[in-house]
Amino acid sequence: MKKSRYSDEQIVRILREADRDTIPEVAKRNGVSEASIYAWRKRFGEMVSDDVKRLKTLEAENPRLKLLLAESLLVNAGLNLTHLPAYRRSKSDPPRLRVTRRLSRLRV
Repeated sequence: MKKSRYSDEQIVRILREADRDTIPEVAKRNGVSEASIYAWRKRFGEMVSDDVKRLKTLEAENPRLKLLLAESLLVNAGLNLTHLPAYRRSKSDPPRLRVTRRLSRLRV
């Protein structure tokens, strides 16, 4: 994603100005396009600075949690496959893992 010229707190401040004045006036005063203000409004809505900070921390935490979930799903899929009798040639043979076929269906 492209780095924004404005911080999230600045964007929220501009949006609060847009709540008081007209969007063309606020856009001209802050040197942004009207389309940017509408896009920011769609993204941030009625947030205040504290909400934006919380959103930023949650967005940073989300990929880490997805990775942890994927790892646990892989471990569980591997463990479950070792106990299935369909994956054994005979009772004396050790279990075979066919993880690749099953994992293609797992989505995070």
